[in-house]
Amino acid sequence: MYFSDIRALGDDVLVLLSTEVGQSAAILVLGPGGENRGRIDVLSAGGANRMVYDATGKRLILATPDDAQIVSAPLDWEKGLPGGADAG
Repeated sequence: MYFSDIRALGDDVLVLLSTEVGQSAAILVLGPGGENRGRIDVLSAGGANRMVYDATGKRLILATPDDAQIVSAPLDWEKGLPGGADAG
């Protein structure tokens, strides 16, 4: 599995993994020492190859080029990991 995009957010690093259209987008959350803090799965965003987060760090935005879709997902840092309804 390869990665499509990577972004620093605070002390963490979000790594967008390459996925196929029809799958969930998969994002690994790595801590400051490189430890795996968890994984976020965003439904309906398979094939996403770019991600950004809003200025507050509370929403993740993914772009899927095959169907020209923009998908937004909440990041809930108060629970210790980003997440929301689609988090895994």
